[in-house]
Amino acid sequence: KNKYNEYNSILTNYKVLNTKIYRLPTSYSIIPRILNETILEVNNKKIRVINTHMCLYKYHKIKIKEINKLLEIVKKKDIPTIIMGDFNLRKNSNELKYLEEELKKLDIKIVKNNSNTCNNNILDFIFVSNKFLVKNTKVIKTKISDHNILITNIYI
Repeated sequence: KNKYNEYNSILTNYKVLNTKIYRLPTSYSIIPRILNETILEVNNKKIRVINTHMCLYKYHKIKIKEINKLLEIVKKKDIPTIIMGDFNLRKNSNELKYLEEELKKLDIKIVKNNSNTCNNNILDFIFVSNKFLVKNTKVIKTKISDHNILITNIYI
């Protein structure tokens, strides 16, 4: 029925054990917002990768509902987790502060980045379990999207 499909692919060379797509709470957008949860096997260990694309930052009530849905999903499994995507959250927003505080309670931290990912804003983020070591985070300019690519090396 919709003109748009929302895809949040996770590309990997590791064995995929399970993938599940969750719809995020209804937003004002005509694009349905989703969250992709993929469980991988890496060196005989399970790793969870979550990729999302949330509604625009100006819809604060919907944004909090989306964040709460993300938190609900993260709390279901106690395995090392990487969360990434276009959160459409401004770097100093109350919603991002709330998300960071709640993830911190689950031993998940934000990957530090001070480079703009979309025009003059930072809207894209990566969060990782404290069990991971993070190095070499950078933003790569691209013409394939209105967002630049946020990339980091994550070690178990």
